[in-house]
Amino acid sequence: MQILNSNAAIKTVVLIAGLFSLHTNQAHAWLVTKDFSLPASVDFDTNLEMRENNEQSIWLNRLTPMLRLTASNELNTFFIDGALRVQRSSDKSRSENRDDPILNAGWTRELERGQFGFSAHFDENTSRFAEFSRSGFVNNDGTVRNKSLNFNSSHLLTDRLTVSTGAGIQKQEYSGVNLNGYTSKQVNARLSYLYNDKISPFIEGSLSSFKSDNSNINNTNGLNNDSVSKSLSVGSRVQINPRLDISASLGTNRISSVGSGWIAASNLNYIIDEKSTLNASLSRNISPSGLGDFQKSDSLSASYMRELTNRNTVGADLAWTISRSINSSESRQLSAWISRDLAQDWSIRAIAQLRQIDNNNQKADANLIGLTLTYNKLNFSF
Repeated sequence: MQILNSNAAIKTVVLIAGLFSLHTNQAHAWLVTKDFSLPASVDFDTNLEMRENNEQSIWLNRLTPMLRLTASNELNTFFIDGALRVQRSSDKSRSENRDDPILNAGWTRELERGQFGFSAHFDENTSRFAEFSRSGFVNNDGTVRNKSLNFNSSHLLTDRLTVSTGAGIQKQEYSGVNLNGYTSKQVNARLSYLYNDKISPFIEGSLSSFKSDNSNINNTNGLNNDSVSKSLSVGSRVQINPRLDISASLGTNRISSVGSGWIAASNLNYIIDEKSTLNASLSRNISPSGLGDFQKSDSLSASYMRELTNRNTVGADLAWTISRSINSSESRQLSAWISRDLAQDWSIRAIAQLRQIDNNNQKADANLIGLTLTYNKLNFSF
């Protein structure tokens, strides 16, 4: 199976969904919604290239028009959305002007005891931070392209037992930068049991294959042409009380070209009070990277949000990753923001951000301040 281009993937989803929907009962009424968003931002970055010495600041202006169309009835939901991320830089020698497309399409079908669906995705973006959170590596300003096509389903076997399955193919490509693209194919399954209204244990497994675009890779943790990954985990979701929900899993992963290791994941969702929420996750995973290897990464992320008034909201986000492989590193990113609803369709958001990296080759930090003005029009009429 091969993804030829983004249009082919999205057309495949739309065609399959369209043919199947012909069998849908015509009595089901369709609801069509059209949403439009236009965020415009200005960012000032003190060290975009994350240099240890000779830091240079830069201004980045972005405009990202986005359109989403959704059609649904009692059994089917179709969607297609697209965006164009337009970026202009104050110094094109260090950050190019960009026009990056984003495309998504999907379909979900409700069944008597479950559901299934397809989705397709394509996007382009700067490759500068494509590896920052995964391996701590900061690149030149090339382009990374992500393409994917996925299928998923869930079925209620009994009143308490649910099986979920999925399959997909993903391709990551690079241009204008010395990074290695790859293609991955995956199948996965999960069996969960509703023990009671608060506890739901599960077991899940996946089988993945990876093929690098560079057939000459041959290092200790190499992303070789015949790399196969197998993983198995057990865990549980627990609702401590109506405001606190946690989940945790622990398992093993084996990659044919690397060996075995353990993996884990945990998530916390906490409604502190009527106006505040806290979400956090902690994980250990092994994944392919653009450096041509598999990265073992320990990641912590947290997000806090508080509604000050019915128009003002503040928040903070943390991302902390420790990676071990070719480019062992530690990367940290901390952001604080405030947003305000100006009118029914208008909002404004200010952000301050700190980034830090510490790896084999460099130790650097950067600061960013930004302002975003957004126009949102939900369910508009042509």
